[in-house]
Amino acid sequence: MAPMASHEEVLALHRYFLQANQMRVYYDNRLAQEGVASVDDDRWAQQWIDMCLWYACLYIVIEGWKQLDLSDDGVDALLASPSVGLLRRFRNGVVHFQPTYWDDRFSEFLYEGQGAAAWARAVNQAMGRYFLGWFQAERGRDGPGLD
Repeated sequence: MAPMASHEEVLALHRYFLQANQMRVYYDNRLAQEGVASVDDDRWAQQWIDMCLWYACLYIVIEGWKQLDLSDDGVDALLASPSVGLLRRFRNGVVHFQPTYWDDRFSEFLYEGQGAAAWARAVNQAMGRYFLGWFQAERGRDGPGLD
């Protein structure tokens, strides 16, 4: 049996989750204010950037989840999807220079993934629920505050 992740490790992963979730909030707020822009609309570029950064940050949380060998039925079911590998490639396309503008890493996740946007939102939400539950359990063990 693998050792359980330490308190410090889960807190560190939570920091990455907060970053990913904040990028989701930026993206959602922009969409709510502007509507979904078409590629020929000036607003499209910023929507694309917000979405790319959210997805890239979300993959980092997935990577940490696996590295720490965390487990939650809801999260684990979502991470059994082939979309995880497609998101990894998408993240690589975002954070590693690619000499082509429309690299296949982007289209693979967006078009070959099964409901990429809905899946990413579901992962984000399930991980958020996990962290809320984890913090509540930690409070129960350690008293009212967390060190």
